[in-house]
Amino acid sequence: MLVLGRRFAVASLLALMVAPAAAAQQQAGSSADMREISAYRLSMAGLGKLEKAVQKLEALPAEALAEATADDGADSNGQTLTEMAATIDRHPLIANALKGAGMSSREYSVATMALLQAATWAEMKKQGMASQIPADVSAANITFVEQHGAEIKALIDRMKKLSGDQ
Repeated sequence: MLVLGRRFAVASLLALMVAPAAAAQQQAGSSADMREISAYRLSMAGLGKLEKAVQKLEALPAEALAEATADDGADSNGQTLTEMAATIDRHPLIANALKGAGMSSREYSVATMALLQAATWAEMKKQGMASQIPADVSAANITFVEQHGAEIKALIDRMKKLSGDQ
């Protein structure tokens, strides 16, 4: 099974700290957050934005990422999307990199969580571990992940590398 690390993406090193993949959807926060994540539709355009965001984050000085990681301090599991976005926004270099990719910190948080959730369930489905997908998980996003698995795996691998979680 694809194992997604605790720090899924560079901004995640600040805000989206996630438990192993099977528990990922539970880390999204409130049920309003779950509805927002489920309503977000993964697309090639959205994937392109995430790709561009990763490129911008990869271009940041290593010190900026290290500072953000060190500043993380408190355990951020279970943060709401609003808290995740606020955490990202406290680090201007990271927030500006996301803006340069055409994403707000909130959109990045939602898109990353939607991607994580769909990738988790797609892999569980592939492994025969999920015969029924919960109602609050987007079946369309799971299908998208299944159709674009290689691209998504490559993106996730780059995100994990950036966050130091290989």
